Amino acid sequence: MEGGAGPACRTTARDAPPSVVASPRKVRQLSDEVHLTLPTGSALPEAPPMPERREYPNPPIVESLVQFNFAEPIAWNVATPGRVFEHLRQAYPMDPEQQGMLQAAFSAQPGKGVLPDFTVTQGIPRVVYKDATKTRLVVLNDRVFSVNSLRPYEGWDRLAVRIREAAAALEAAVSIPLIDEVSVRYVNQIRLPRGRRTEDYFAYDIHTVRAGSSYLRNFVQRVESLLPDGVTTAGTTFASLQPETQDVFPIILDIEFKRSLGEGSTIDAALAVAIDLKRLENAEFESVITDNTRGLFQ
Repeated sequence: MEGGAGPACRTTARDAPPSVVASPRKVRQLSDEVHLTLPTGSALPEAPPMPERREYPNPPIVESLVQFNFAEPIAWNVATPGRVFEHLRQAYPMDPEQQGMLQAAFSAQPGKGVLPDFTVTQGIPRVVYKDATKTRLVVLNDRVFSVNSLRPYEGWDRLAVRIREAAAALEAAVSIPLIDEVSVRYVNQIRLPRGRRTEDYFAYDIHTVRAGSSYLRNFVQRVESLLPDGVTTAGTTFASLQPETQDVFPIILDIEFKRSLGEGSTIDAALAVAIDLKRLENAEFESVITDNTRGLFQ
């Protein structure tokens, strides 16, 4: 549908397969989990081949991040952020910043006779380490470690190097537990020409009322998927942003892949998983855009 005038929904930003060596017990555990969690029904269609990796002069990425969740919390006290900073200071010299986090929980199917419940609680604070440009970040608390890249995007190869370097610095400061989950997330902001159909740029269909005989003001579409391996999930958000000018209708395309590592893996094995998840993210991005969209990145 055509992008029309008016307020729009806002959203906020947040090559080989992995060689993870698992014990027989771990393999049996993951196999049991797959058997229990995979839905039953008609067989899935065969997945399309992975598209080739493309490099764009002006990629639409506003934020990318790779996150590692610890199987057990790291030893943490008031001195921990400072010890880590001493090992990160050369690459991330800005004063560390502590950020509070809010956690939202929604129970759509509570007990019988109980209304659905929505709660917001204070989460565990995190410490953000920044480089001199404030666009290359390392984020840490006792449960999570991530490496983030804000616009301008530095490219996957450089981001992967920063992950290895940051992990080495973290290991020099504290004892890193095993990693039980890895996620790769890319948030893209794509500026469409106003008045053009979204279907000309994306594989998603957006239908307005009266069989399309009305203007599109805003939309949000969220899809969560479980891959056939039973341990990899994906979340995609396709939504409009508030138009900044009369000529541009901005769109957010947010793609995240996560993989559970069962009993946990080392940081090196977890990085191999991140490489595989990046391939999946790239394939999904290329599969939902058209050549018209690619032309906007030149």
